[in-house]
Amino acid sequence: MPTFKKTAGQLMLGLCAALALAAQAGPSPVNLFFDGAGTQPAIDAAQGTGLWSGSIKPGFGSDVTESLLSNVLFKLDASTNTLSGSFEFSSLDLASSISGLLTGSDLDGDGQFEIDYQILGGSGAFSRASGYGLSFISFDQPLTMAGSYTESGLLSFAVPEPSSYGLLGLALLGVALTRRKPVGTALRG
Repeated sequence: MPTFKKTAGQLMLGLCAALALAAQAGPSPVNLFFDGAGTQPAIDAAQGTGLWSGSIKPGFGSDVTESLLSNVLFKLDASTNTLSGSFEFSSLDLASSISGLLTGSDLDGDGQFEIDYQILGGSGAFSRASGYGLSFISFDQPLTMAGSYTESGLLSFAVPEPSSYGLLGLALLGVALTRRKPVGTALRG
């Protein structure tokens, strides 16, 4: 009987280690190649703040097939023609979203900004998303005036699967159980 307990404990420990390694491997990245368009009201000149909103449509090779609503809040530094802010891309039913921070610049003054996205979270199908993105956005008017825009880019992010956290918890529980001393051991001295 002691041999069985030892073998079962070693088996459980091995299984736990394998599950923990599987959980560490993480999910494969989700790629979203997109084209977008929308409107941009004039910025608040006193504050240098503005927004643009529209939609992005997945392109060929995207892992996401549904169009997303795009909302960006930004602050423009007119002296350097750079901007920074936050964004949220939401599913049409608003059940899932990706959010984070962005920075951009139009250093040559041609009206096209290069935007870097940093994905810091999400909800629904994109819960706990993390990753990055890059796009080029062109405004038909200077940002100080109302107008429309077009955007093309790529987002690449990972969404942890809830089941991997459950497996990791099971693995940790298994390790704790195999390391636990029998109840009467501490009393025997």
